[in-house]
Amino acid sequence: MTDFLYKQVKAYSELEAHLKEIIGAASKIHTDRALIDFTDHGIEHSNRVLEAICGICSGSALFRNTKDAINSYEAFILLSAVYLHDIGMQLSDTTILHDFSIEYNIPYEEEQTKEYIRKNHHLLSCYWIRQNINQKQVLPLVYYGEKVLGEYVELVVESHGLDFLKKKECLKKYAYRGTTIRLDLLCVLLSLGDALDCDCRRIDYEKLKYSNINPISKMHRLKHYYVNSVNVENRCIQLFYQFPQTIPSHERKIYQYFFSKLTTRWIHYCFDNYGSILKKYNIFLNIEEFFSFSTAKDRLSKAEYTFIEEKAAEMIYQDFGNKESIEVSSMCIAIGILIIDSSVLLVRRKKKENLLEWQFPAGIIKPSEKPAERMAEEFQDETGISVEVDKFIGTRIHPNTKALCFYYLLKYVSGSLINGDEEENSEAKWIPVSQYKEYIASDIYYKIELYLKERSL
Repeated sequence: MTDFLYKQVKAYSELEAHLKEIIGAASKIHTDRALIDFTDHGIEHSNRVLEAICGICSGSALFRNTKDAINSYEAFILLSAVYLHDIGMQLSDTTILHDFSIEYNIPYEEEQTKEYIRKNHHLLSCYWIRQNINQKQVLPLVYYGEKVLGEYVELVVESHGLDFLKKKECLKKYAYRGTTIRLDLLCVLLSLGDALDCDCRRIDYEKLKYSNINPISKMHRLKHYYVNSVNVENRCIQLFYQFPQTIPSHERKIYQYFFSKLTTRWIHYCFDNYGSILKKYNIFLNIEEFFSFSTAKDRLSKAEYTFIEEKAAEMIYQDFGNKESIEVSSMCIAIGILIIDSSVLLVRRKKKENLLEWQFPAGIIKPSEKPAERMAEEFQDETGISVEVDKFIGTRIHPNTKALCFYYLLKYVSGSLINGDEEENSEAKWIPVSQYKEYIASDIYYKIELYLKERSL
């Protein structure tokens, strides 16, 4: 399929020569990398993006000798954009970054250079191409060819980092030397092709494993580690995930749910927003996901797992009717932790449920209630003590009850301890924080466990 695009470019010797120069220049830029990232943005990435684009178009008229086929100029623009779309990742000169920040009105701080480049690399790639088009000698030459075609390449490159439907220049009708240029089509092909290069070949896992970056950035990169392969064929995108074998069944479901959502989010976004452009050319794609488990895959650390557990719970709470591949009960629970001096307040259930007997005071959240408000009300009803919420700790799906749980640290306001709910609880009791494990046998939320350990010292 890639042969078709190159064949279209070869119809004009000038285009062929310029494309060779572009690929050669991009290869050199990515070989002499200025910014070392955990995720591959180099030539191999571009090759895989091109393979994905060919898979997307398989069976359509775009890659056949028909009136709808991608023409020579479109092929040149698309191939150039594929090989140049990430060169901005290697633009690290602080003087140039300051000039860029002024032109684009995006504030720049040198101590945040790496994150700034990652976040704005699509615009930096465009900036680089435009400097070349305008024949400024500040940056190495990466774009070769007609200026007009270069401007189209720039627009397609920019599209992979934004919603190009909001950029009117990407949606205009264009023509060059009597030939139509379908810029919107080229934009969606690059955006979707880029999103589909998301398997383990994209990530330097060993380097990432010992990195110290913020959790959400790390999870966005780790999603590649847990995707063994992405195949695009027969109008179907097949995603093959593999997760650690040595994790409990509840954790497996959290892994599946979170990393599936993270991996497919941009793919679904492209379908939902750009699908009408693809349908014009009889391109219809489905997504199939396959999950397996292996001892070859590492588990997340306890802190990392807690992070994805919280994010999964937040996603489900936002759309509570859509539980998909994860088991969730119909209940949302507010749970409160109150410590005075060196004692924590627990209640004992009359009916033990699996491992649940001693627990923190908790209440079911009704649809119209806010979790924090419900916690304060339930705590007073259940224990006779008036409290106010000090801090929200986090959310998770309880591994035993499958309830969606919201955890709060509380401040004492007034009142004396009673068993205020004799129907549900047999007693309410202050216990030394250092002895909490002697009472609570069920799985304790990791953040609460850390808090209790800290308070017991």
